[in-house]
Amino acid sequence: ELAVMHNCTDPSFGFSTDSYCGSTLQDNTKENDGFHFFAERRIMHLAKLNLRNGELQQSQIDDIQTLCNKLPELIPEQSASLLHGDLWSGNAHTGPKGEPALIDPACYYGWAEADLAMTTMFGSFPGEFYTAYQEIRPLDKGWRDRFEIYNLYHYLNHLYLFGGSYLSGVLNICRRYV
Repeated sequence: ELAVMHNCTDPSFGFSTDSYCGSTLQDNTKENDGFHFFAERRIMHLAKLNLRNGELQQSQIDDIQTLCNKLPELIPEQSASLLHGDLWSGNAHTGPKGEPALIDPACYYGWAEADLAMTTMFGSFPGEFYTAYQEIRPLDKGWRDRFEIYNLYHYLNHLYLFGGSYLSGVLNICRRYV
């Protein structure tokens, strides 16, 4: 069902209204460039919030910006798909008849791989999930290798919301790609 939802596409990245990921406001102003949208409205927005609250230093912001500048080299072109936006195991449940049920969305149109990446941030969904997904919506080669890049957004959001224990995740991702 997630693959079917991801097949709902839009020419623009973003959404008709802003949304929240946890209690953090997501700027969903529509853009045609997915790289710019992800870099500015997701990654750098949170990086700057973390700089203001003292969780990051300017040199770390510079590294995050360097990674953002490399996004077109690291991520393949993808259409803007309808995303859950905060798809971790705590937001995936089983309904009364055994059907999957997703809660607490942070919807917007973005890269489908970003939703899949979040499924691995705190553990992982079962392997059958990814197999079934690809039967409906095949993924580009190397899709799992890009998960850390997408999850940088969620690490930055968790750093902003919950503090320093998420800093090492942010820094490790930057070290790998900068």
